[in-house]
Amino acid sequence: MKKYLLYELKKNLLPLIILTVMAVCIYLIPVFTTTFYLRGYSRSGPLLAIPIAMLLLLTFIVPIIMFYFKMSARQTDCFYSMPLRREKVYLIKSVVGLILVLAPYTVSYWLGFIATITKPNLFIIAQFIPPFFIGVVMAVCLFGFNAFIFTRANHVVDGIFFMLLYSFATMLFMAYLGRHNFMQIDGRIFLGARFGMLHDYYWWFSGGPLALTAFEYTFLTQGHGSAYFITSRFAGLYYAVFAVLGVAAWAGLFLTARKEKAENAGRVSDSWFGYRALMPYYLTFGLALVNFRLTEHVGALICIPIFLVAALILYFIFRRSVKLKRLDLICLAAALLVGVALSFTPLPYRPPPFYG
Repeated sequence: MKKYLLYELKKNLLPLIILTVMAVCIYLIPVFTTTFYLRGYSRSGPLLAIPIAMLLLLTFIVPIIMFYFKMSARQTDCFYSMPLRREKVYLIKSVVGLILVLAPYTVSYWLGFIATITKPNLFIIAQFIPPFFIGVVMAVCLFGFNAFIFTRANHVVDGIFFMLLYSFATMLFMAYLGRHNFMQIDGRIFLGARFGMLHDYYWWFSGGPLALTAFEYTFLTQGHGSAYFITSRFAGLYYAVFAVLGVAAWAGLFLTARKEKAENAGRVSDSWFGYRALMPYYLTFGLALVNFRLTEHVGALICIPIFLVAALILYFIFRRSVKLKRLDLICLAAALLVGVALSFTPLPYRPPPFYG
């Protein structure tokens, strides 16, 4: 096990150096070119969004790099034939992956911290410390979540799509719960659709953007002028939810490792954590956000064939054939009926938490 760990560390040493240099440059250049203090007030925030955004990007890219072997039949045979249990292979891959994520973040964060405090500013210096450790915990959770979702696929492209679709899944559900906020756009109803605030719901109900936004808002400045603080009373709940998801994903990653079959590499990604569940889910809540009660607006009715055709195309891509299974058709029909029914379901008005 030690020999394999050293092998993985040596193999990923160059990527580690490249990622660290990139992270440092991406953070330090804006810090050196930004004026934080001007005439008694804070002109700019501490730019913590930059290292956090880099961290989130790494938690998305590195799982692909570390678990890419699972998508190749030749590499899978090689890894699974080693005198190591698959759980240990996944453990070493995960440890090296976390190093690739956390080392660039740590170096860039503290070099950026040193560069920031050497410039005139009104920041409370001690408050640079908690966000760093919160970032480490969230990165571990997000890495585990993305690694689990990516490994549910049998093809690299499918794995990337899985991660992208899951990053929007929570947003879509929360947007439905607050759907009455979408009814008015510039004082009028636009084609019966309620998509006016999806951007805000994405930022507040997806793990990565939530972390980025919350980090920037938890920072306080001294004196008068700009002041950053948590604007939502639900921020703690968000962190707790994503922490639970992270722990569950890590457990799922190792518990399913032994059940992985080398012959599945490159085949159709038929996991229930993938297209089979995601496509009906998106069709259901996509239709649920449309106001079908406004029958005089043709745009609302047109959404049904548009969404249905889009779902069929995705199913064809998923199955790699125009011939669908009976279960696929049942899921599509059920998603269509449930989505339209949810659109007619009255929900009490509630203001979005990011404005409350």
